Amino acid sequence: MSIRDITLSCLLCFFAFIATKAQQVETSCNPSAELPITNGTINLNYGSVTNAFNVTNKQSFTIGQPMVFKVQSQKQNIVTGFWSRLALPPSPPALMASQGDFPDRIQLMWDIDPLSAPVNNGFIILRDGAFLAEVDSDTRQFIDFNVQAGEFYTYGVQGRNTFGSGRPGNSVGFVNPNGVVTGQVTTQAGNPVSGAVVTLSPTIGTSLQFAG
Repeated sequence: MSIRDITLSCLLCFFAFIATKAQQVETSCNPSAELPITNGTINLNYGSVTNAFNVTNKQSFTIGQPMVFKVQSQKQNIVTGFWSRLALPPSPPALMASQGDFPDRIQLMWDIDPLSAPVNNGFIILRDGAFLAEVDSDTRQFIDFNVQAGEFYTYGVQGRNTFGSGRPGNSVGFVNPNGVVTGQVTTQAGNPVSGAVVTLSPTIGTSLQFAG
């Protein structure tokens, strides 16, 4: 055997020894290194995954709690978890109705909760609990011209999606009185009362005059 053959044999033995030691170190540091590679479905619980392998070495993680459990029956469906709020009707919008800002109309403006389920089937507008109008999902304001001066109206706006209609967000709107309001202030005994306070409602842009 020549010196070249002996040197080559020594090098092969050396590299084999190094590979064996490296494999032992990798196995001791990572006990799952020698596990067989398998294919299948990975179920994520509480946003984590353990000992997942595939042939393409791709991984995806979900931060948060996507879903804990889901219960279905003939009368109701129950879903718990962080993302289960998206499987509900929309939350009540933040509604603001004008109060004496316009002489002949009441303007409604609303905005949805950023943490609410999406509104994809439009909004329903209520006045004093009765249906008034229906608008699309991109609308954020509505003007009611069919109003009378000095009357209080309770408005409600509720969003809709595939899971139903949400609870309405409510607000009170009115138009200031635009004429002469007559009346009489009396007491049960018919005698003057000191320190009495008399006001008109609404009180924006109005005045009082007493006679008699």
